Amino acid sequence: MRKLTIALLCLFVGAAIAAFSAGCGQKTDSSEESGKISESTLPSETDEKENVSESSSEQEKEENPVLEVTSPTGVVFSYISNVTGYLTAGKGALLADYYCLTDNAYMPVTVEWNGKYKGATAIRVEYSINNDFSDAIEVGTEAYKTRLNLYNLLKAAKYYVRVTALCGEEIMASGETVFETTDIGPRIMNVGGIYNVRDLGGYTTESGERTLQNLFFRGGALSDSTDPAYRQVALNESGKAYMSGALGIKTDFDLRNATENLGLTESPIPGATLEYYNVGGYLSAFTDAEGYRKVFSALSDPSRYPVYLHCTGGADRTGTVSFLINALLGVDETALIQDYELTSFSIYRERNSQGTVYDFKPFLEKLKTYAGETLSRKTENYMLSIGVTETEIYNIKAIMFGKPCKNSVSAQPKFAAQKDTEFRILLGREAEVSSVTINGVPVVFRAEGKEIVVAKEDMPSGLVGGRVSGEIVVEGVGYPFGFEYDDKNYVYGLEEGEETLVLTAANPTVTGKTVGYGGTVAELRIAKVEDDGNGGTFFMIGSYGVYFRGGGFRAAIVEDGAPKEYSPRTYAAYLGNSVFNQGILLGLSVIARDESTVTLTIYVNGVESGSCDIPRVSDEIDAGQANYSVTITGYVIGFYASGVRSD
Repeated sequence: MRKLTIALLCLFVGAAIAAFSAGCGQKTDSSEESGKISESTLPSETDEKENVSESSSEQEKEENPVLEVTSPTGVVFSYISNVTGYLTAGKGALLADYYCLTDNAYMPVTVEWNGKYKGATAIRVEYSINNDFSDAIEVGTEAYKTRLNLYNLLKAAKYYVRVTALCGEEIMASGETVFETTDIGPRIMNVGGIYNVRDLGGYTTESGERTLQNLFFRGGALSDSTDPAYRQVALNESGKAYMSGALGIKTDFDLRNATENLGLTESPIPGATLEYYNVGGYLSAFTDAEGYRKVFSALSDPSRYPVYLHCTGGADRTGTVSFLINALLGVDETALIQDYELTSFSIYRERNSQGTVYDFKPFLEKLKTYAGETLSRKTENYMLSIGVTETEIYNIKAIMFGKPCKNSVSAQPKFAAQKDTEFRILLGREAEVSSVTINGVPVVFRAEGKEIVVAKEDMPSGLVGGRVSGEIVVEGVGYPFGFEYDDKNYVYGLEEGEETLVLTAANPTVTGKTVGYGGTVAELRIAKVEDDGNGGTFFMIGSYGVYFRGGGFRAAIVEDGAPKEYSPRTYAAYLGNSVFNQGILLGLSVIARDESTVTLTIYVNGVESGSCDIPRVSDEIDAGQANYSVTITGYVIGFYASGVRSD
């Protein structure tokens, strides 16, 4: 008996050694190896529980077969069969013929391969839209499995798939397949915990261009809301990781108000900014013009993308905005209606474009009343009618077609060479600026948020007074701008210490600095001018100036040592008492044009407001003694000037 026991023990040990020798010698914990192989950035799963029994003795004696990937091939549809039937039926298909109760319309694309490989420790699946498998997504799974489910594939894309059997890091066998996802219908998404999610992009438009995917998503609520019918909705941890990581959502674009969202102030999507817009659906697009204007204005900002647009069900308000965006982009009307009706294949139930429960039909009829030969042009004219700007419309298109966006650019209207230390250009949003040129000369600049600043010392030399043109290049797009280059000299009209004064009957005149007739602008900060109805106020430089009365600036001269109104009455500018007395910076210049004519010019807050020409007087005060002066002729309360210096 003892000899028999020893013999059996030896036989068992020998068999164990042989089995070990036949293996690759690598650790075969499939879950650990799968983690080392790859990290999937798109949802996928191997939900099949296959028979894991050992092969027959005859199969073990045979060589492992060539790894063959048997599916998918050709064109695939990642929808449930009812949705596939509805979408392929095309124009005129009736939703009622295909409608069914279901929570979500997506289905996986299943990769399948043959055989189980003796000694394999893991299977690696790679899929990519590049035939060299660059940027491939890798998914590891157990060695005994022969299928893998893929979700959220791009629409209208050719995919290359490679399946590899591994023993540790050693490749045992590999096989490949190629398939294409359908161009029909939208890209319906599988996102953990939420429903009715679709990519708004991927459509070929009337221009022949295809809109980008992975930028603009529509769907249902991300969390619990005031609607008691959908309290089961909550973005789960898998969904959070996918939306923040793989999709990189920046803006949680909620068309509801905070109350409907139970007062939520932070998005359930990690890292996303929550924005509320509080608009209705369907005909509200026309009755709530300002609300919808804000929606489209925000959607024209590329810094907000990728965007997740939703309300509660992603059906009515979201359906209206989504329809208008894709209509603007030139998506076919049949595809637009299909996208609207596909909400029917979700927990949010039927949305029928021909039904009467919701106002889709009158909404579309109203949209078609706008001018334009195409639905795209009609939608553009609708947007213009509610105040969406041409630049914003351009940018919505540019974002979705992957082109550079325009930015609103406004330059300061005037640069006064003597007074200003900086020239500023304001952008509508922060963006990368590659260059600024003024009069064709590149200049040094710095960015301060939305403002682009050129220091005075960096302005081109040789600029002369008048209109100056320039160009700023923002994110690869050139924007022209213009401004008035002011090369005039400016002085504060009063002497030091006379920055605040009041003129009265006892003190009717104040005389300040010598200015001359060369065009130097004498400025004074005016607080208020009053009179008793018997006179006005003279602002003079030497022999020439203006007489302010009744809201107008009339030409004035000095005669017999005192200022008086020039005859015949000539107006240099008209301002109005109320505007004048709000507190302005008043400037006056005199230019001796020739031996017979001088030009008087009035400036209000640094902007030229009017001018006139009058003859030179025979007893003109010499330019070297042409001082700035202010005189009142009323005798109750006259003139207040207060002290913000301009130089």
